[in-house]
Amino acid sequence: MEFLRFPLPEKVDEEKNRGNISIAMKIIDYYLSMDLPNEMKKRLEYEKIRLGLIKKDYGLGEKKALKMAFSRIENLTKEEFYSYMENGLIDYKVIDGKRRYFNRFIENLIFLKPDLKLRTKVGEDRLKSLVDDSIKRISMGEKLRYRVVAGIRVRLLKDSFYRVWLPFPVENDFSNNVKVIKTSHTKYEISEKMEHRTIYMEGTGKTFYVEFSYDISEISGEGDKSYKNLNNNQEKFPHVQFTPYIKYLASEIVGNENDPILKAKKIYNWIISHVRYTYVHEYILFNNISEYTATSLRGDCGMQALLFITLCRASGINAKWQSGWFVTPYSASPHDWAQVYHEEKGWIPVDPSFGNEFKGNTLRGDFYFGSLDGFRMVANEDFQVDLIPEKKFFRSDPVDNQRGEVEDTEGNIYFDKRASKIYVKKFEKIG
Repeated sequence: MEFLRFPLPEKVDEEKNRGNISIAMKIIDYYLSMDLPNEMKKRLEYEKIRLGLIKKDYGLGEKKALKMAFSRIENLTKEEFYSYMENGLIDYKVIDGKRRYFNRFIENLIFLKPDLKLRTKVGEDRLKSLVDDSIKRISMGEKLRYRVVAGIRVRLLKDSFYRVWLPFPVENDFSNNVKVIKTSHTKYEISEKMEHRTIYMEGTGKTFYVEFSYDISEISGEGDKSYKNLNNNQEKFPHVQFTPYIKYLASEIVGNENDPILKAKKIYNWIISHVRYTYVHEYILFNNISEYTATSLRGDCGMQALLFITLCRASGINAKWQSGWFVTPYSASPHDWAQVYHEEKGWIPVDPSFGNEFKGNTLRGDFYFGSLDGFRMVANEDFQVDLIPEKKFFRSDPVDNQRGEVEDTEGNIYFDKRASKIYVKKFEKIG
């Protein structure tokens, strides 16, 4: 990812900023026909991929966006819709001369303007109730252990030869007893490297899958001592940079505090009280996720985790990434959080997005610094780590691996060219 340090040719940047995506892509093709330094060639090839994904993320035209908004929010008027847009609450771009809306703009509008939730038809949130009940029980000292059977299935558009890396549970002090139940292909390779733990398969087919079981413990008042790398207080380009604003913000938040854990708690408290949760574009489209989150004051779970990690590291604190899936008896989906190093306890969990006070539950804010529910499948102990075996082409997700990575002999197979289904089959208490 070091090639992202290099600037784009001025004309490419100009047309991209104007929303002239098609023109920008043609200019890139012109430059790629020249004899370029290898890293600049990578930069332009990467940008061409990103420009194509922008069009997909902003897939809604004006008429369809209005129709969706009117159907989801009761008594919404055009004037109200455009007032939200003018105030930056509706995400859109002008692409090739037409206004295009982010595919999940309605959900984000409701996140950013919570009173609109009263005008939507929303049923009981059983996941919220499940988590809140778990928090209350763990906070009273009753911690459980679960055995989970879950899996991921990737379907491709055509039967061909593919190389596939699917997420697989790590083994640490709280996640262990990992077993393969079944796979689509008899030959596979499980990475022993926990930073990005994967099960790798290659071969012909249209469907690749793995189903596994693992045991997971709830966490409170303790940390993970299995991860030994303490070199987690440095920059990691491009998403953990000590930019002037990040250094200023970290200094302002931390103040004169010297204790590392108390400094980290101040940073966590600032994030959960200032940053609103929103759905975002694919991470491949961002140049610096932590600074984007710090300046826009919005972002999803991974963005809030990366901002926490960056502010901690800029303050001299060892902080690291952890991610995988949020797994309950009802469903499973990708989720990211963080850890901070405690000298006596080891790595303690920090989940800013689940602790976010804008969810209306201050109990969560206290709980998710140092404690963690058991609704997790941990697949990644770090971010931006090479897969094993090494991938030949750019990745769909350059940060970590939760939905699987796929490539054929011609190039990477992006998310829009395949379907990934994450599922949970069994979730039972074992202690």
